[in-house]
Amino acid sequence: MSESVKDHRTLKWHAGIAVSEVEHLAVEEPLEIRLGGRRFTLTMRTPGHDEELAAGFLLAEGFINSWEELGEIRRLRDSQGRPDPNALDVVLNVPSAGLRERL
Repeated sequence: MSESVKDHRTLKWHAGIAVSEVEHLAVEEPLEIRLGGRRFTLTMRTPGHDEELAAGFLLAEGFINSWEELGEIRRLRDSQGRPDPNALDVVLNVPSAGLRERL
């Protein structure tokens, strides 16, 4: 099963009888996007394809004008050095002066 879907056991009533069933629920978690190590935005998303989501967000919102302006997208690490599933840092190939105008 995908990381964006979880099974959840429920009780439903059918003809006066409680029946246990499994529901498939969409998972929603926060994603923090940083630019050059500085907090930029926080958005809710279904987990998976986070790098593509961050790149598409920056392009759609006009923070980058082309894919060439996208440098690197890396997963942040938690206090124990493990990849943080809910945080990315994006490095852009855009001069900081030009980026400030877009922000």
